[in-house]
Amino acid sequence: MSLIGLTDSIVQSAAFQQLVTELAHNAAGAAPEGGARLSLELPRAGRPFVAAALYRTLKRPLIYVTASVDASRQLAGVLSQLTDVEAFRFSEPNTAFYDTVAPVREVIAQRSAVLAALSTPANSLIIASPRALMHPMQSRAAFQARARSVVLDQPVALEQSLQHWVGIGYENEQVVERPGAFSRRGGIVDVWPAGSAQPVRIELFGNVADSIRYFDPGTQRSGNALKRVTILPLDIPPAVRGVSLADYLDASALFVIDDELELQAAWEALEDKAKRERDTLAEAEKYEPDATAPDAGAPDAG
Repeated sequence: MSLIGLTDSIVQSAAFQQLVTELAHNAAGAAPEGGARLSLELPRAGRPFVAAALYRTLKRPLIYVTASVDASRQLAGVLSQLTDVEAFRFSEPNTAFYDTVAPVREVIAQRSAVLAALSTPANSLIIASPRALMHPMQSRAAFQARARSVVLDQPVALEQSLQHWVGIGYENEQVVERPGAFSRRGGIVDVWPAGSAQPVRIELFGNVADSIRYFDPGTQRSGNALKRVTILPLDIPPAVRGVSLADYLDASALFVIDDELELQAAWEALEDKAKRERDTLAEAEKYEPDATAPDAGAPDAG
């Protein structure tokens, strides 16, 4: 159910219009990357409504940073109803900070979908928690370079494409039933791209993409036609020190901080936990004792 009308009175208020003017002025003089930052010093119940009003009015990427995982989950649904757009939640990994095991495929796929959304000119609405922001990520340039698109009526270097998909974390399976899987049957290739709600079937005529359609993995029936499909990276290559979500944003973006003090406390607690895990691993001679803790620069987008 849409609740977008509940923000109309906020948008029309003088105080809100003054805030929008100040944000526009700050954006004009901001650095070309990283975006601006706003801390919502409001009663908790009113913060989602102001954030939704800002997103509707500014028409620019907005990243809402909460202090906890639970808060980010709740807020994603609320903001979707208040804005009539899908609010992406930047998922937290289900692993320890220094775990050598990768997060589950669904988590990686969801994170890739968010990075892809921020890599396009679209005005994305993103919800994130400190735990999600602390997890290593590759640079925007590296992420974009490793994504590949198949375009309707354009040639496809099939063997090279399939090898590349394997290299970015996809798996060749008999039947495509989950994100990150692909299969090939002659000139028909099924693939479930990261961030897609459904798998995609690519039918080739010779070496040309003759048809690209969604399909139902249960019934195998074809769905809506597509002009292109982009295969996003699903693996986790070595992260670059200092890279954060802010690196995927330009000056038009806005970081909204739900609660400054709670966020700072949560960030410090996670840093302490990461250091304890590092020290434990160092004692067990499984990790270098001088290894750095996860980068804590993401909340401060400036």
